[in-house]
Amino acid sequence: MRVSELAHRAGVNASAIRFYEEVGVLPPAARRANGYRDYGADDMARLRLVVSLRRLGLGPEAAGRLARLCLDREAIDADIAPLLADQRAAIGRQRADLDRLEDELLDLELTIAAAGRATKERTTMSDAPIRVLFA
Repeated sequence: MRVSELAHRAGVNASAIRFYEEVGVLPPAARRANGYRDYGADDMARLRLVVSLRRLGLGPEAAGRLARLCLDREAIDADIAPLLADQRAAIGRQRADLDRLEDELLDLELTIAAAGRATKERTTMSDAPIRVLFA
């Protein structure tokens, strides 16, 4: 299949495939007689795995290395376990940051609502005549 078809099936741009080839994440594609790249099922499997790993937040080189190990050895290498643990920890930190940001957003919304009520009360009070009793 050509690069455009591979890109479409994997859900990426053709430029991403060329980038992955350039940095060594994907092996260079075979060429047809007319010079077009020619990709097979192995290339599709590797690219899909790399794309999935990238969505998890791995860098291109780490995703390519992990995909290569998984597909070549048909098992996860023991050296990959720390990489996966680090990624899980990073996701945990991101989740905690998002929870903190959500709490701050809620606090901001409550502050804005309280300020709006205070302004409305002041406006209502200023419209009423001031009455003072001197004794």
